[in-house]
Amino acid sequence: MNDTTTIRYIVNQEPFRPLDMIGGRFDFGNIVSFKNLQYEEVIEEVPAFCRLILDRMMGYITSLREYQYVFIQLLNGPQTQGGLWHLDSSLNPTADYENFLFIADDNPTEFAMNPMTVAHASTAIDFHKQIVAQRPHVQAIPPYTICRYNGSNVHRRPPLTHQGKRLLIRLSNTDAHHTRYGFNI
Repeated sequence: MNDTTTIRYIVNQEPFRPLDMIGGRFDFGNIVSFKNLQYEEVIEEVPAFCRLILDRMMGYITSLREYQYVFIQLLNGPQTQGGLWHLDSSLNPTADYENFLFIADDNPTEFAMNPMTVAHASTAIDFHKQIVAQRPHVQAIPPYTICRYNGSNVHRRPPLTHQGKRLLIRLSNTDAHHTRYGFNI
């Protein structure tokens, strides 16, 4: 019998790390959102400031793995509800990912900082509820900063409370294959 409800994980054993602050404001006019495309596929297609950020992220990779996936998303505010507590790489924690994140907005992503034990989750809502029940100590990444985190760092998008745009750029360095979502997601 394979009972996944008895499997437990410890999340946030290693905190996220701010690496590089990028100065300036950006023109969001020609951004196209996409998810899980290879770095080589997109690097010449993205605007110059996205290329700068992605190139800096590539420079921080500790050990190059088989895939470097890029996710770029542009959101228009305001959105009064924040996102669910989640992991970027999978529903349950995994060590198979080295992730880099950059948010161009004054409402940056929030990370749960304290180590917590969670049971194997069957849904995103289940995982979120487990995190909320443990009252996480929350820290936002500094705006316009590249940070490194792994497949066990819990985080969420905060509510967007102002008019404006929020640009998210993520690079995932992994040996795990992802479904290709393409442009205009």
